[in-house]
Amino acid sequence: MVEINNQRKAFLDMLAWSEGTDNGRQKTRNHGYDVIVGGELFTDYSDHPRKLVTLNPKLKSTAAGRYQLLSRWWDAYRKQLGLKDFSPKSQDAVAL
Repeated sequence: MVEINNQRKAFLDMLAWSEGTDNGRQKTRNHGYDVIVGGELFTDYSDHPRKLVTLNPKLKSTAAGRYQLLSRWWDAYRKQLGLKDFSPKSQDAVAL
């Protein structure tokens, strides 16, 4: 895993704030790591939640986690980086 120094932490915090998952307005129990697009929360970090959410009639998304990663990209990064789960450490590794 990647070491999280102060500069990387600042980058990750900025990214989470801009995604709306950790900005004080979005409900979360874990600094945005547990947010599904649309505001629902998840608790199982064993894998990406893979929930398809309809945001409007023309827009559907599987975005989840602190950095709102789509399930199709999670699969590619999980394999490339050898990640075991969708834990906060794994989400940070993908974002960096």
